[in-house]
Amino acid sequence: EKNESEFSEPVTINYKKSGPELSIEAPRDGESVSGPSPYNISGKTEQDTTVTVNDFQAIISGETWSYALTLKDGENEIKVVSVDLAGNKTEKIIKINYSP
Repeated sequence: EKNESEFSEPVTINYKKSGPELSIEAPRDGESVSGPSPYNISGKTEQDTTVTVNDFQAIISGETWSYALTLKDGENEIKVVSVDLAGNKTEKIIKINYSP
């Protein structure tokens, strides 16, 4: 009896050491904003990543992401995290002031 088997399906391995590019386009760090809440938080990242805003899944279209975040009156800290297929992550935190 031969000790052989069928070929396995190909496996894709993503190897990358650095986290994905991540920018927060709006609002800017330290900005004072007003208007209706939820407020649209948006920016750019690399393709094939997941993005969370304060631990909520953002909507991604190509390299653009956005999330409608409910803000509280006063200072709000916004944490945005982008994770690529290899598990590398980039995190940015901004603070904005909100008045309804």
